[in-house]
Amino acid sequence: MGHEVTLLYSAGDGGLDGQSQQIMLPSVARQFRGLSRTFLFAAAATRHMSRGYDLIHAHGDLAEAWWISRRWSPAAPTVLTVHGQLNPRYSRLSRLAFRNIGAFIALGDNVHEDLLGCGVPDSRIVTMSSGVNRGMLAAVEAPRKPGHITCVGSLDAVKNVETVIAAVRSLPTNILVHLDIIGDGPLRQQLEIQAAGDPRISFHGQLPRERVYEHVQASDLFIIASRRLASKGEGVPTALLEAMALGTACLVSSEATPGSAIPRSDSYVVFDPLDTKSLSDLILRCLTDAEQLRRLGTLASEAVAHLDWPNQAQRVMGAYERAIEHHSAVIGRRQNWSHPSA
Repeated sequence: MGHEVTLLYSAGDGGLDGQSQQIMLPSVARQFRGLSRTFLFAAAATRHMSRGYDLIHAHGDLAEAWWISRRWSPAAPTVLTVHGQLNPRYSRLSRLAFRNIGAFIALGDNVHEDLLGCGVPDSRIVTMSSGVNRGMLAAVEAPRKPGHITCVGSLDAVKNVETVIAAVRSLPTNILVHLDIIGDGPLRQQLEIQAAGDPRISFHGQLPRERVYEHVQASDLFIIASRRLASKGEGVPTALLEAMALGTACLVSSEATPGSAIPRSDSYVVFDPLDTKSLSDLILRCLTDAEQLRRLGTLASEAVAHLDWPNQAQRVMGAYERAIEHHSAVIGRRQNWSHPSA
């Protein structure tokens, strides 16, 4: 679209055909976790913004909003993408920090509701998903591995992988099943202990993106079992959207459904993330019904066709337009206050 974009990030490979700069936190800072680490990165990022920008787009919630509202608002229009549900513990602080953000991109209906609860006007919120790179996914060619199930994500309490492990371990031994767990996180050792060396369960750790896609496409089932905690919850999981685009049948926790991002609720099957027995029965029914697996995979692929990146980019541009309008209104009000008419 002819825009010059500068990307500042602390982890990953950047993935931007333009100016991309990884911010390496001091070794002592890397020992922090959660909100403390986020605040440190947000502070470091603002120090790298030495030149003027036409628009600031941050990803996060309270910490990022606090920094950009202090440092960059109203110097430039500001947009904040919120990926997951908000911690109600910080609702008062969030209300203050969000007040000066020009526009919000809420990844999911639950995030939208959380933002409204923090006093953000509905007119400043664009609700959407992160979308999928259908061109990249279309290039994946992995033969199906009957009975394979894949879970992808950080191994933390929100992802609730322990319920999937328990469900798989309770399946009859004569059922062909293998659970592939991709990702890493603070609960990995605990989850490996729970798996107790079961040969039907493999932990792969972090894998390159292409390998992840191959695992997912080769699987009969993709499961996301996330649950809402007091402190956080899912928005619209990108891993779910990618699994659907790859044509894999998906089982989705009732606390991680994509909501309005995917209007076709028949394109995935919902289960209670706290009911191990129900999930185990659901897995058994799916793995023994090839026609249902095929039908769910086809519906899944069709249901996310509208979430291609070019389409989602238009939604992001809509958020930018809202932020620019808000910024212009704020500047206009300040000028009126500075130069009241006689």
